[in-house]
Amino acid sequence: GDAALLRDTLLEAAPAGEAVAVATDPWGTHWRLDVTIRRHRKSVVVRTIRIVRSGEDLPRLVTCWML
Repeated sequence: GDAALLRDTLLEAAPAGEAVAVATDPWGTHWRLDVTIRRHRKSVVVRTIRIVRSGEDLPRLVTCWML
């Protein structure tokens, strides 16, 4: 379904994408990554925000939305 497509596309894009650090706070560093999703001859850019918690190196998805 659509949720699986979104999840798979975002997971595939994360290592290859160019994430931009947007903020650092006591919880960690927040990163923005824009991902283009193509389906049925249409495309949309989905903006994702991830956090790498302080003391960790694993990015975690916080939120995403269509631009």
